Amino acid sequence: MPEQEHAPLPMPVRAIAARYDVAEQAVRRWVKDETFPEAVKKGRWDPILVDRWMRLNNPGAWAYAQLRDGSKNPLGLPELPEKELLDARRFGEMMAYLRPTLPEGERALPPTTIRTYEARAFIPAADRRPEDGLEPAVDFVGWYWSTVRERIYASRHLSATRVAVAAAAEGEES
Repeated sequence: MPEQEHAPLPMPVRAIAARYDVAEQAVRRWVKDETFPEAVKKGRWDPILVDRWMRLNNPGAWAYAQLRDGSKNPLGLPELPEKELLDARRFGEMMAYLRPTLPEGERALPPTTIRTYEARAFIPAADRRPEDGLEPAVDFVGWYWSTVRERIYASRHLSATRVAVAAAAEGEES
């Protein structure tokens, strides 16, 4: 007789935090969101529903959990050479993979946002700059694809507060 599959056990806040490698306080904020799945028992949530919610609402943390589970490319990022150099516009286009719920034309981050994020150390410093003395010479500020991909998959800790602060700062600069 084949072994019967069982539904996954409901997860408490601590287990959700461990799965997505975030603080328990972050999970407590999520469960207050009206779109977060209803608890199946007091203080416990269905892991399948939580995973679906995470995919849409926190794709960086979702992708991180998928990577830990053995998935090679959970967000479906393009296959590019590790040392391909991306300018701020292309970096912003790649960040769109973390914003699946926004309309298509609003997912990419503008180059000005990428430059602001770099200045505020929200993203790594560019790998290459004009006149950096490296070969081959470049005529734009750029990041290697490996740096951008690593940043995308490290986005589980990018809080909505930090994004709002950066957006407000960018508005002040305009």
